[in-house]
Amino acid sequence: YTLRDLLWHFPRSFIDRSKLENSVHDTADGEVGTFRLLVHTDKARHNTVTCTDEAGNDVDVTFFYGRSRQGMMMASAAMKKLCQKDVDSMIVSGKMKHSN
Repeated sequence: YTLRDLLWHFPRSFIDRSKLENSVHDTADGEVGTFRLLVHTDKARHNTVTCTDEAGNDVDVTFFYGRSRQGMMMASAAMKKLCQKDVDSMIVSGKMKHSN
C-alpha cells in the first residue's frame, strides 16, 4: 500500500451508536441498534444473559467470541461483570436477530 492509498481510503458506511433505541422492536432484523438494558443476573447462562429493554421487552443478549482464546476470555469477563450484584443496567450495541 502507498501513502496515497491510505489518504484516499474512505469508510463505506457509518454506524451511529450514540442514538439509543427505546425498544428492540424499533430496529429491523439484521440492522444494528443500541439499547439500554436492565440486567437480570438470575437468568444468566454460559454466554447469554436475559435483559429487559426500556419498553419492557425481554431480550437475550448473547456474547459471540468466535474461536479465538482472546475472544473467549473477553466474553467470559463480560459475563462475570454483568453477573455482579452492583450492575443493574448496561448499554448494548449490536446486530438484531428477532426470534419468535
